[in-house]
Amino acid sequence: MAEETLSLSMEAVDYEKSWLADFFHSFPHFDLTFNTVNSTFDLGSSSYSQVLLIWGCIPILWLALTYLLLFIYMLCQCCIKPKLKGDKLTCQKCFLVILGLLCCGCLGVGLYGNEGADDGVHGFADSFQSAVDTFEMTDNQTHQLHSLLVNDVTNDLGGIYVLFRTANATVQKPLIKELDFMSDEVKRMVNRLLEVTNTTAALDLQEVPTKTLLYEWIRWLVTIILQCWQVLICLFLFVAVGRKARGMLISFAALAVLTLLFCWAQSSIYLAASVGMGDLCVNPSPAIHQLVGKHLIAQDVIDYYLECQAGKQSPFADDLKEADKIIGNLEATLSKVSAQAGPLFEHSKLYPLLERLALHLNITSQELRRLQTMLDCSSIHRDLMRALEDVCTTTMAGVAFMLVVAAAAGLLFSLMICLVSKSWLNMRKDRRGYYQVDDDDPFLPHATEPAHRYGSTTGAANLQPAFPSSAPPQQSFGSAIPEDNSPPPAVSTLLLLLL
Repeated sequence: MAEETLSLSMEAVDYEKSWLADFFHSFPHFDLTFNTVNSTFDLGSSSYSQVLLIWGCIPILWLALTYLLLFIYMLCQCCIKPKLKGDKLTCQKCFLVILGLLCCGCLGVGLYGNEGADDGVHGFADSFQSAVDTFEMTDNQTHQLHSLLVNDVTNDLGGIYVLFRTANATVQKPLIKELDFMSDEVKRMVNRLLEVTNTTAALDLQEVPTKTLLYEWIRWLVTIILQCWQVLICLFLFVAVGRKARGMLISFAALAVLTLLFCWAQSSIYLAASVGMGDLCVNPSPAIHQLVGKHLIAQDVIDYYLECQAGKQSPFADDLKEADKIIGNLEATLSKVSAQAGPLFEHSKLYPLLERLALHLNITSQELRRLQTMLDCSSIHRDLMRALEDVCTTTMAGVAFMLVVAAAAGLLFSLMICLVSKSWLNMRKDRRGYYQVDDDDPFLPHATEPAHRYGSTTGAANLQPAFPSSAPPQQSFGSAIPEDNSPPPAVSTLLLLLL
């Protein structure tokens, strides 16, 4: 019933929770014993905390499974003989670059979600701070009224007492009786204002926006650092692929394995936060009661500002109406005293005292009306609903963006690790002064046995031609004498000359 009443009030101030709130609120809620748990947001309940813990552990379990599968995959790759050729390696590198670009794009969306969540949290803090400032102004106003009554009005009555004591007993008695009535009324009004002061002073919620902004700054900074780290890892991959450096690819794989931990840890936190925010936004009344109830505030006061229904009486109405009635009694009594004492005392002595008292009563009446306006639920309710809207629309959308981005980055890094491990295993080590060649290249010379000694006929006989068989073979140095026994041409010419 409370949830339905709050919803009607929210519609009156144009509060609209995001569809994401209903989506995450629809997630199953069960504790560690697999018993169904109430979906009302309540961090003080151990059963509800277990629900958020279970949803937060799901990405961690996926991370453990990913590590196990990557370990098995790499073991299998080490046991398989590399057979990929250059064109297939090039295809793998292209896929690595594409995956890296997709990951950078996802991280860009994550940065947008991070800024959106930060804007929503700052909007919540500003709206909540406005409500806190209103309560502080109300508290200051009650203290100011208390000071007017205790100091100014009471002192004015004391001065009039002194003047009336100078008259004879017959004149004193009715005037002193009226002054005693006014003093009692002032004391009664002070007691009424103390009731209001005790309630407004207890609403010291300044720590809520202060701690919220502190925790949000830490979250925003850590998220920025992690996302910048992931972008740098992708840039490192681009450099490694461009340089075809096997060592850099191995380094990237090691860093990517560490980055997987960051990605799924972020997913764990954001998933639990999304489920909790969904429950909070669907039914925020119990959470606000729990937050403000720590300050021992009456439930009717919390409901008055949270619901702000038309025609519903303020919990301060009785005290304020009584205080306003007392002001009227004081002003009426002052007029009566002025009429009775005017002919009996000198004008210069009596009327300055009566005019000062009338002035202070008039100021008290004006301040009381200001206090009534401040205690009205409309402005504070509007601030509370605006704070809820910032959390349940802007912040929730940003958290959902970061949840999806963190999970997508984890999957993309897992794929990149698989491709990188396959690429470096099929990539030979780079050696200075050597070129990578294909053993099946038909234009590659066949391996030859080194000659044992210069001019060896054994080595020459085992030489294989490095050119097609159609070309005429050349006689190598140190080859055997031709099969015919004719002398070389130079010897024949020398014998003819001698003859």
